[in-house]
Amino acid sequence: MFDRARSSPDPPWSTIGELVREAAERSGGQEFLRFPGASLTFAAAHEASNRLAHVLVAHGIQPGDRVAIMLDNVPDWPLSW
Repeated sequence: MFDRARSSPDPPWSTIGELVREAAERSGGQEFLRFPGASLTFAAAHEASNRLAHVLVAHGIQPGDRVAIMLDNVPDWPLSW
């Protein structure tokens, strides 16, 4: 995912969501996360985190709001970032 030749002091993404979206576009079918009994591709991670974002917006969450996330050490945890 990291390409030193394309890196700069100012990353092109302003959010983690933008970084995940770009990674999904570039490497969609490649493995992104591996947990015991579960594996997610970049595309699946993007889809799941995007779905969570839409649910939060539908419940009135806006940029800058704080949201508590309580999960075990499961694949959904990093997707909630």
